[in-house]
Amino acid sequence: FRRRSVMISAEFIKPSSPEALFRYLLVSQVLSCMHQGYSRSRAVREVAARDQFTLEGNLRRVSERTLHRWFKAFQDNSGAGLEPCPRPRPGSLVLSDELLSYCTAQKTIDPLASIPELIKRARRQGVISEQVQVSRTTVYRALKRAGVAVYRRKRVPHDDKRRFAYQHRMQMILCDGKHFRAGQGRYRRVALFFLDDATRYGLEVVVGTAEKPRLFLEGLHAVICQYGLPGLLYLDRGPGFRAHDTAQVVKQIGAGLILGTAGYAEGRGKIERFNQTALQAVLRSYDRRPDVDQDCEAIRLRLRHWLKKDYNSTPHEALSKDHGRSFEPFCFSDHPLYL
Repeated sequence: FRRRSVMISAEFIKPSSPEALFRYLLVSQVLSCMHQGYSRSRAVREVAARDQFTLEGNLRRVSERTLHRWFKAFQDNSGAGLEPCPRPRPGSLVLSDELLSYCTAQKTIDPLASIPELIKRARRQGVISEQVQVSRTTVYRALKRAGVAVYRRKRVPHDDKRRFAYQHRMQMILCDGKHFRAGQGRYRRVALFFLDDATRYGLEVVVGTAEKPRLFLEGLHAVICQYGLPGLLYLDRGPGFRAHDTAQVVKQIGAGLILGTAGYAEGRGKIERFNQTALQAVLRSYDRRPDVDQDCEAIRLRLRHWLKKDYNSTPHEALSKDHGRSFEPFCFSDHPLYL
């Protein structure tokens, strides 16, 4: 090998930051693979597939795109281009100062408010118009750069599993219970929401004092009477879902029953994300309120009004952004079982 290919300037031998030294170690591995006859793309691919450790002993993975960028900077600057160049970010180049100030103030007043909830409040207050598209990821990063405490739920690492994604309505119905407190006496209540998998349409909601099979079957009966028979039901392993009565009734109507893996909320991410939306929008506001009736039917009327009039009319990010979700009522005379 040529002597010049392994010569390193004294400026890079003593980097000013551990990050630059870590980058140099990975670039050295790429150079080593290239000296063995590998092409640059293959060498980068080989190094990116390895588990890398920092000088402090922490595990760190680096993508192929990042390695290509570091290698190019190393070549263009004769070994001195790996030093990170932090740039000041006082605000956001995408979001307006009014929106960023409003979200910061709202996060200070209500720390548990989610990013989508902050965007919805800003639209209602006239900070941004309805036509302006705002990404919640952009708002999250801007608040994080500004030093605002942005809470994120800690997740237990699990192996990823295939998620359900059906094309037509009523092919699969998702159902899950969300516990909350209601009224001035902070009475414990649970709401079972029924959600269509394909359209994310809120079908029905029932409220009770505990998650029981009778409560679930009451909601399932209301869904069948209004929208028809489902193809599959995806439930978790709650006490109201794993009961024998639930399995027997679902078998009698000719639908399939799937019970999700215990402790793996990511497998039913659609209904879990809906639960967070319901909690942020309405459920958490019922706590300690004297004007909220503790009766389960009264709370059910409130939640049904929010589900039908507010949630179902709001465009979903995963679906078309031009219009809300539509779900025509079911006619029993059109079903093959009733012909």
